[in-house]
Amino acid sequence: MSKSRARNPPNYGSARFSLDVSDLEAARELGLLRDDVAVESTNPTSSTYGLAYQLRENIANSIFSSQKAVHSKCKDFAVRCGFQIFVKQTSVKADNSGNAKFACKALNGMQYFDRTTPAAELTCPFFVNVHGKSGKWKITQANFAHNHLKFVGSAKAPCVEGSIPLPAKPMRNTTQQTSKLTAIVETEMLPAHDGSTASMSGAAIKNFLKSKGADVSATTVSRMKQIIDDKIHGDLVESYQKLKAYFELMAHKNPGSVWRVETTADGSLFGRACFIPNAGIHIAQSCKTMVGFDDVHLKEEMHEQGIYLVATVKDYNNHIVPVGLALVSQEDKDNWIWFLGAFKEAVGWKKVHNIV
Repeated sequence: MSKSRARNPPNYGSARFSLDVSDLEAARELGLLRDDVAVESTNPTSSTYGLAYQLRENIANSIFSSQKAVHSKCKDFAVRCGFQIFVKQTSVKADNSGNAKFACKALNGMQYFDRTTPAAELTCPFFVNVHGKSGKWKITQANFAHNHLKFVGSAKAPCVEGSIPLPAKPMRNTTQQTSKLTAIVETEMLPAHDGSTASMSGAAIKNFLKSKGADVSATTVSRMKQIIDDKIHGDLVESYQKLKAYFELMAHKNPGSVWRVETTADGSLFGRACFIPNAGIHIAQSCKTMVGFDDVHLKEEMHEQGIYLVATVKDYNNHIVPVGLALVSQEDKDNWIWFLGAFKEAVGWKKVHNIV
């Protein structure tokens, strides 16, 4: 019988936590924390010290349009307050819903208040939890406390001589170097893999960077791929909002084309779209009144964002010709009926004799 492995609870150390008033002011100024939301500040040794939470409510000033938007604002906050964050947990669905957790990143040379526990075993209590539903993202809770000194760079001696032990071998923070190497992989290696990291193995990335004179660890390579994936995913989500302008341009260049784009009720999130070019309409009108429908799954990361629906007709030589295309979140009856209605309206068919 297999046994599930229990997850060890985070170790924050035994020293008091620090909650800077300037951090809370910055959070409120940046819109991450409402003025009326209380922050726990009674017991600096409690794991809830620094916690901001209101049951099922958004503790931020406003709604965010995407997980990427919240992440960007949290990064601005971290830079301003002298620390760095990373995406500890994330999940995003095709309808721009999901969850994420941003946490404080452990940096080389970070000096914790707990002087007895090895630094490698400690975790900072800072976090920001976000939740999104249909393109509306909110901050559900956050902890603004830290258990270490902030504004960490390259340090060879503790701020107070002998008060906080340093590692035996001082290490330099490599975040900036990792960012530069990630940019090299993204601009020089990614295009050769069709803009996707799916076929980019860790060994291939290591060998590529080694040819550039950089020797990186497997952990660094994994982190670089995650950074690139996050950026690709964000770009994909944002590109869906540009379909309307693109279709308008296509219809202008191809007069007589028919297109539709539907969004959510507030207009902030892509719903579904279809495009039937003028050439496809003329082909359909000269063929049998029989239409075929099929679905085509998108490639790699785009598969999570939806699927294509394709309309085809058969000419009098029994050749199958694609004449229309729709992009929807999923293949279901509602989307098929919607696409069929748009197709019939475009080609002027009142009745379709056969649907295959």
